[in-house]
Amino acid sequence: MIIAGRGGGSFEDLMAFNDEKVVRAYANSRVPIISAVGHQTDVLLSDFAADHFTPTPTAAAEYAIPKEEDVLQFLSQLEGRIKSSLVTKISSNRDRLRLLSGKFIFKEPMQLLNQRSQRVDEIGIRLQKALSNKLNLARVRLERYQNLTSRIQNILFHKKQKAEFWTSKVEDLSPAATMKRGYSILRNENGKIIRSPEETKPEEELQVLLSGGTMQVIRKGK
Repeated sequence: MIIAGRGGGSFEDLMAFNDEKVVRAYANSRVPIISAVGHQTDVLLSDFAADHFTPTPTAAAEYAIPKEEDVLQFLSQLEGRIKSSLVTKISSNRDRLRLLSGKFIFKEPMQLLNQRSQRVDEIGIRLQKALSNKLNLARVRLERYQNLTSRIQNILFHKKQKAEFWTSKVEDLSPAATMKRGYSILRNENGKIIRSPEETKPEEELQVLLSGGTMQVIRKGK
């Protein structure tokens, strides 16, 4: 942001701000310009080409520096967007995993599990990078406000903790991680998943899917 300002003066002193080259430079500038030349009664062509006009340099400085409540509102909105994004992604991937758990009818189930596990890992990495980028952007914008340094650092710390917590939850929900904790999948010879003893018959041959591979078992007893 550029503040183009000077105190009051005679009409001749301020004529430079009516020059065509100056006015065109204002209009073509990619950096926002605040015009603050002269007093309230002075009206110049460059005022109309600037992005914002204030009657005095003091008013321009007050306009350019954000208020503390605006900064706090920005932080609150940033927190809400990050939290909403994380909750949405986690909910979406949880639904996908639930759907996947009921479709183990493929010839190579371990390959499917490995692919889904890799996908969950990639999503976790992207979440961490996205959160890191947002936090870095917020940190750069807020470094200039020295009075808010400690408050900003505390907010960023809590956001990182939440991100790590939800990322670990996503990883724990992966099929591969679930099977590594000791769970297994039981199927009959037709590939149907067995969920209760009533779905099998004595002496029926069954297949057990484990984290390290598969094995065949035979039901004993009634």
